[in-house]
Amino acid sequence: MSAAAFSYASFSRGAGGWQIGEVVGPLDEGRVRSLLGAVPTQLGDGTQVPTYPDRKERARLVRRFAWLPAPWDPRVRVFFSSVPAGSDATGRPGNVFTYVSVCGGPDVPVGAAVSAMFSPDIPTPFGPRETESARIPAQPAQAGPVAGLVPTFLDGWEEGTSPLPEIFAAVSNTHGTRRRDLVRFLASTLETGEPVVLACPPAEAPLWVAAVNAERPQLDFCFSTIERTPTVEETLSRGAQLVMVPLPDADRVRVMLPHLTVITTTDDIPAAPAPEPVADALSNPFDAEPELPPAPDLSVQLSEVTDYLGRPGTPAYLTAGLTLTPTAAQNSFLHTAGVQEWVDVLRGEVEDPLTVSDVLGFLLFPPTSFIGARTRAMVLAAETAEPWCSRDVTRFGWLFDLPDDLQEELCRDAAAQLPETPGPVAPREDGLPVTDLVRRVVEKHHARTPRTQVRK
Repeated sequence: MSAAAFSYASFSRGAGGWQIGEVVGPLDEGRVRSLLGAVPTQLGDGTQVPTYPDRKERARLVRRFAWLPAPWDPRVRVFFSSVPAGSDATGRPGNVFTYVSVCGGPDVPVGAAVSAMFSPDIPTPFGPRETESARIPAQPAQAGPVAGLVPTFLDGWEEGTSPLPEIFAAVSNTHGTRRRDLVRFLASTLETGEPVVLACPPAEAPLWVAAVNAERPQLDFCFSTIERTPTVEETLSRGAQLVMVPLPDADRVRVMLPHLTVITTTDDIPAAPAPEPVADALSNPFDAEPELPPAPDLSVQLSEVTDYLGRPGTPAYLTAGLTLTPTAAQNSFLHTAGVQEWVDVLRGEVEDPLTVSDVLGFLLFPPTSFIGARTRAMVLAAETAEPWCSRDVTRFGWLFDLPDDLQEELCRDAAAQLPETPGPVAPREDGLPVTDLVRRVVEKHHARTPRTQVRK
């Protein structure tokens, strides 16, 4: 497939308002629509956008760049470039022009996104006249300046006028190794598979992305250069691993998402995560912790998720973009957590390493996958042990509407997770879509639990 692109903003054509502008290349309407959820309709860093900005003010307007997996194929990358566009044709302020480019093939490296940032080929219109007439390329041919600025950004410059272009006029000078130390921490953390939220001045954000790419050229990661607190979790669920927020948002993100690694450019830099230890040939294997299977790779399973959610009757809001790759802690939980631990998660009493939203995300995996099968079995086991604890997820009965053979296997697996005593009790009345499945779990548990024989 060749590269393709589209633009999105508030245009005057038709009924007016937010809509797709130009489409270039082989991109069907369904795929365009599937990407709109990742397109911002608000963009700001807390500074006011001038009504009539001059050239320098326009250069300094906040930009939002994102590099995300395509919902229909996680190997394909999509580049987003968004910029404030002033007022629309009706005079309403707050328009945002977004350019979206879909890579022509799979496995395009992060360096392509670094090159695309601030490319002169990508329109940055301001005002209704420029927005209405903006024309876009299928993909930018000219590289932006970001990659070449990384050494200056990391090491600073001699006192005096900044050598950085006007678009980076707000980037401060630095001395010492602090920025390089932070880049090593970010790259090492991303290598472990853990997402990172970096709170930084918005003008620096594209440079941090380029610096991580320069530090680990082979590291494949997706990113967004600016989100606000309410959109961080959604952006991570769309496949981003490095998400940047303005400095004032750091504490709010830490409160709302306590399981995430959140670091600011002013924090003390923690030690970089250590690589997995390699067992010594002479070490005692019985001294080591049992090794868990690796977390399933979402890129391998996402096509199955897309097919599974494409079944007739699937609610429109259930899309592959809501799935997520388990973190290391979540992978451990999936393999080792007992029924009571799942009960606590489903009742919302604990949110680390799993939340109820995470459980719903894992339930979107097909029941033939490890994530989908394990999550369904443990949810049923928890519901059998503690009635109504799972109502926030089992009310979506569609997720448990499976063929008879899969239901049989699911109920058997759930029964095997329950302790022998005290025995579960079948639900007395219908209340959830999974009530019949819970009854079957109880029956299987009773059938497999030996009864004590009383001698007369």
